[in-house]
This record gives sequence, C-alpha cells and structure tokens, in this order.
Amino acid sequence: MIYSADFLMSIRPTVKSDPELVLRIKALGLHRDQTPFFQKPRGPQEKCRWNPRNLNRESQGFNQQGQHGQAFRPRTNRRPQTPPAPKTQDSMGLESKVEAWNRSEKAWKPRKTFPTSSDPLQSKAKEIRGLLNKITPTTFGELTEKFLAENVFKNGQLLPLVVDNIFDKAVEEPSYCPLYSDLVACQVQEESRVNRSKHFLISVLSRCQKTFEAESRIAFKEKLEGLKKDIQEADNEKTKKLLQENIAKAQLKERRRVMGNIGLIAQLYRNKLVSLKILNLCIATLLKTHKESQKSDEESLECAIKLISDVGKSWEQQRSSEIRQKRLRYHVKPQVEIDLNLHGYIACLQNLAPTLSNRLSFKVLDLLDLRKNKWEPRKSQTQNGPKTLEEIHATAKKEALDNEKERAKYEKQKRDQRRGPQNRRYVNLC
Repeated sequence: MIYSADFLMSIRPTVKSDPELVLRIKALGLHRDQTPFFQKPRGPQEKCRWNPRNLNRESQGFNQQGQHGQAFRPRTNRRPQTPPAPKTQDSMGLESKVEAWNRSEKAWKPRKTFPTSSDPLQSKAKEIRGLLNKITPTTFGELTEKFLAENVFKNGQLLPLVVDNIFDKAVEEPSYCPLYSDLVACQVQEESRVNRSKHFLISVLSRCQKTFEAESRIAFKEKLEGLKKDIQEADNEKTKKLLQENIAKAQLKERRRVMGNIGLIAQLYRNKLVSLKILNLCIATLLKTHKESQKSDEESLECAIKLISDVGKSWEQQRSSEIRQKRLRYHVKPQVEIDLNLHGYIACLQNLAPTLSNRLSFKVLDLLDLRKNKWEPRKSQTQNGPKTLEEIHATAKKEALDNEKERAKYEKQKRDQRRGPQNRRYVNLC
C-alpha cells in the first residue's frame, strides 16, 4: 500500500498526540529525549564558511534590489548550532584522579646520576681515558696539551693505569695507533725536558714486552684448555654452543691484541722510541718460534711479516739519513752499530713461502711487492686511516670534480650517439 504525502501530513498531528504509540515506542527503548547529540568538532584551523557581513545585512533587514530586480538574499552555508553534549565520564574512569605509583628501591637510574667513585686515583684515570677517547687528527694538538698538563710520569700509582689505557686503545683501534704513538713520543719528550727521566717510556715498553713474550701465550692456551674442558663436561647443547662462541670470541680478541701489539712496536720505532736491537730480537724470536713449532705456528710468522711491513719504510729512511751523515763526517771514527738485517729476513720468508699455506704465501708476495714499491702501500690501504677535516673536505672536493668530469664525458658520448655516424665531423690528419 502506498500513502500520498497529503495523507501523511494530515495524520501527523494524530500520530504525535497518540499516547499509546508513544508508550509502545518507549517500550522498545527508544525515546526522543534519550537520543544522543552529535556535534562536529570545530578546531581553530577550520575556516568559517559564512560571511558575517551577510548576516549583519540580514539581521538589519536589508532588502536591496539586485541587477535583475530580485530581492537581495544573503547566501550562507552556516548550519544550525546544536547544544553541546553533556560531559559524561566513561566506563574506564579516565577522568578519575590517578594514584601515584610506589618507587622501587632498586629502580633503574641514568648513568650520569650514578655516584662517582670515591677513589681520586680512579677518577683521574677515568678522566684521562675520556681524553684519549676524543683524540682525532684534528683535535690531536689541543688534547695533547691537556694530556701533558696532567704530568702522569710524576704519579707512580697513576702511571700504570694510564699506560694500560693507552696500550688498550692502540691495540683495539689499529687505525688510531699512529696517533697514540705520537702521544707517547710527546710525553717522553716532555718528561725528558722536565725530569731528564724515561719512566713513561719504560712503562710502555714493559707493557709491550709483557704482551709479546711467550708467557702471555701460555696463559691464553691454558685458558682455552679450561674452556674446552667445560665443553666436554657440559650436558646441555645450548651450553656447549655458548662455550664454543666464547672460545671463538676469546681467540679473535687474543689475535687482535697480538697483532695490535706488533703494530704499536712498529709505530714506536717510527718515533725512534724502539732501538734496532729490540726489532732484531722481536723478528728473530718470531721466526724461531715458527721453526720450533715444526712450522705449525702460523701466527708467529704472520706477526713477523706484519712487523717487517710496518717498519720497512721507517728503516729505509733512517738508514739513508745515517749513511748521509756518515759521509759528511768521514773523519770521525766509525762506531760498531747494530743494523737491522731486513733484507735477510725477507729472503728467509721467501724461502719458506713454498711450504706455507696459501694465505701466508700471498702475504709474503705482498711483502715483496711492498719492498719493490719502495714501501709505499696501495691507495686502498692508505685510505682506511683517520683524516683531518681539511683532508675530508679535499677528498670530497676531488670526488665532486671527478664525478663532474665523468658526467660531462657521458653526456658527450650520448650526444655523439644521437647525431649518428653520418653527422659526425671527421678531421683529416693526413
């Protein structure tokens, strides 16, 4: 059945005033007064869509005629404002006052709020360690002055702590080893100028000697045997796997420490803090250890190759300068001096190369190529070290110029390809 609009409008008052109909609607849980209001939020960034001038004109009763004789009716898109919905408290009680939590006695605290050590010696060592962490090629001069102002060589208790920090930094960061060696050289010169002593240098050399000698290797082997014994006694596969990972980490750390010590010795020789006698002793000891182990100790031979590679350039420079001075002072009676038989050691390594593993054989070949190139390493090896800000800017500028040249070359090739062979200009050179 279809009702017309006129019929519905005629029965509208009756439906509104019918109490039975209202009661039935309330029985269903519906009522006009219980209908929730919805109001669209209006933020400060929302633009107003009505013109206040039109409202003023409408409110003042303006009845202006338009161009076509029609009455002026202001147009507005303003919607009738509904009263705001009553503020109700949600079921979760978010507007209720939150009680303060009880703070635990063992609560985590930031590192800066930890109480500092009461020992002034440890505090001073920590301060110097922070100074060493900031050393770069750019800040080397400024931080060296601060380090020298501490006068570490005057404090017998602080000296071994600082030397251990410098040694650990030089060993763990091989690229920064030359900087730490230069720092040691500056401290030795300052101590020699003030007290005419060499306590700092003796402490550094003793630390290097302790790491180089066989006693440290024996202690490390005993530590590895203990870990292997723990693996055999472990019943859980997870525990065995964890112990094997610990063994691999310990071997890697020991290898890095030994190779870093060799690099530090070479850098100390560059600054003329290690004599040729010590270098001869180190290289001869490494070759002897490899021979006594029935050529199974490849680590000793690798250390010898690294030491020769690192000291080769400095040895050539110092030797040539000494020969030049002897020629100028030919009337002075020559003294018996110990020389580094570097070429003899290289010949010995060259003879051992066929019996070595492929990895060490290639290292010997790299050593021969390095000597042939006058001890100048390849560019790929020299670019790994730290640089100053000026060097970084110069490198970036050079790379930008190279990229621009490559781009111009590429664009020229593309233009030549678009022209085709018939449009190219050939120059007759005959």
